[in-house]
Amino acid sequence: MIHFTASLLAQIKRIRKVFPFVFCMTILLTAGILLLALVMQKSDALSERKAKISIALVGNAEDTYLGFGFSAIQKLDPSRYTIDFLNMDEKEARDKLERGEINAYVVIPDGFIESVNNGENNPLTYAVDGNASNMGTILMNELIGIISDLFTDSQNVIYGIRQLIAERDMWNIFGEATDTLFLHLMNLFLNRMDLFLTDCLGASDGLSFVSYYFTAFFILFMLFWGITCSSLFVKRDYSLPCLLKARGQSAVSQILAEYMAYLTLMMTNLFLLILPLGLVFYLFGIKLSEWEAGTVTELIFFVVKLFPAAAVIAALHFLLFELISDMISGILLQFLTAVILSYLSGCLYPITFFPESIQKLAPWLPSGACLSYAGRCLQSLTPWKEAALLLIYFILFLGLSVAVRTRRIKR
Repeated sequence: MIHFTASLLAQIKRIRKVFPFVFCMTILLTAGILLLALVMQKSDALSERKAKISIALVGNAEDTYLGFGFSAIQKLDPSRYTIDFLNMDEKEARDKLERGEINAYVVIPDGFIESVNNGENNPLTYAVDGNASNMGTILMNELIGIISDLFTDSQNVIYGIRQLIAERDMWNIFGEATDTLFLHLMNLFLNRMDLFLTDCLGASDGLSFVSYYFTAFFILFMLFWGITCSSLFVKRDYSLPCLLKARGQSAVSQILAEYMAYLTLMMTNLFLLILPLGLVFYLFGIKLSEWEAGTVTELIFFVVKLFPAAAVIAALHFLLFELISDMISGILLQFLTAVILSYLSGCLYPITFFPESIQKLAPWLPSGACLSYAGRCLQSLTPWKEAALLLIYFILFLGLSVAVRTRRIKR
């Protein structure tokens, strides 16, 4: 115990001397990750799934009931937030569709309203981009099918009741019954949002895009942070560990002392990032869906909850330090490990973007378990499964570090 305490104090004094350099590297690393996050957020905001669908109307829809219907949809219906209707001629619509400026166009034939009033089915012509993998095309095909069924069924209902009234010679209620049924159908159509519940799944695991990348930022930061300390903990020779072993300090005690000093340095840097991060939240009005506001106090509690994840990532870094005896190789190994684990775990892209096989693998990776743990902490949920997996990884990484140190001392 005396050897362990002395070794721990010596390691803390050692990292205290190089702390300014490490913190400067931490700021540079943070700036790089924030720049990456800004690019990702901008890309998401401009992505196709966030853009409104544009549909061109070809034909004379003005001064008719059809024109009134389109005007009502653009001003009253909830679909106005997702669909834009544009009026243009067929040649212009075809050219814009080929250039990808609109998602589809609909040709309204002459006399369409009159044919509907007469009970005839005069079809509309619908043209869409031939790219079946395009998100706008997929949504438009689904939308057209729904509209077609709605229009046909509504028309059948209206003409069905008209035929029933005619067969029973009830012409005295014909106008009132038709108007009442039409208003009832329109009420169902305009209030269709009340017919179902909307569940926003978010980017992954129920987190919004901002919340997901907020947790991913911390995991990404800790994964890459090992690069900044490679010069401190990568050993070129093992003369000192051998001397400590000869004086009675075991490899376990050496590893624990150095690891605790390293973990202390990592957590200190994390806490020092809270103030500027909280300031950024305040200035840009960033709010997480799980919090009322991104305050510094909430950030402090979140980082405290992240301690198990930080302990596992620090143990992984320490194992990599032990495996390499050259600083350049150590930096490359830390970088490659961070890139691979962060990519496969969904720190760069949401895990839902990946094939199903990777989605199943990601939660079992150390970085994936840390990301899931951080997400559940952000949602104020109890991450029992993730915590158990992190404990297994913690014991495994430190155990392997002790085994490597013991082997090197013996050699």
